[in-house]
Amino acid sequence: MSKTAIITGSLGSLGRATTTCFKEYGFRVVGFDRPQTIEHAPAASDTEEHHGVDLSDVASTQTLLNTICEAKKPIHAGVMIAGGFSMGNLLETSMAEIHRMLAINFETAFNTTQALMPYMAKGGRLIYVGAKPALEPSAGQHMSAYAFSKSLVFRLAEMVNEAGKERGISASVVVPSIIDTPANREAMPQANFDDWVRAGEIGEMISFMCSEHGRAVRNTTIKMYANS
Repeated sequence: MSKTAIITGSLGSLGRATTTCFKEYGFRVVGFDRPQTIEHAPAASDTEEHHGVDLSDVASTQTLLNTICEAKKPIHAGVMIAGGFSMGNLLETSMAEIHRMLAINFETAFNTTQALMPYMAKGGRLIYVGAKPALEPSAGQHMSAYAFSKSLVFRLAEMVNEAGKERGISASVVVPSIIDTPANREAMPQANFDDWVRAGEIGEMISFMCSEHGRAVRNTTIKMYANS
């Protein structure tokens, strides 16, 4: 029987690339994304399906994930990609923007983690997508709310590693710099795209870490900065 991977933000550039990589490793993927994006999802199949939900809403997340995970348990991998980005330095950043970034980047990851943990297989893996600005103040100084929200993702992974010890459940954080996506190319047309990390490279790393081949790589923070 195929192993099951849950992927949030599954219909974005990184989510689609990661889904492809997991399927190549023999996983069945259950993806979650915003309700308004589901109309663009591929047709459900034996290896892939997608569901629409607001992951920042605790009740909606718990209800949908409980139903799906109960039917497909055990869950072998959970990948938290859902998130968003905003600019603004420390003096420009409002508390409302901090709350918005927390909802998009931290609450979505926390709510999904809380729903998934009871259904995780022994030795299961949870992978979070961090951000360079959350680790390096020089990189985060012009995107304060984003950096604050992503910094909590690292603390969440640490808590998962403590909570999951008895069942061998571990968490790691993959930290990309600028990802080569159509949206980023449009936003930064003068940049050298060759310096950016590719979505497929990140997806390959994440799926490898969740596979039998990557079982020795645990509790890690992996920086994927390419040349940017």
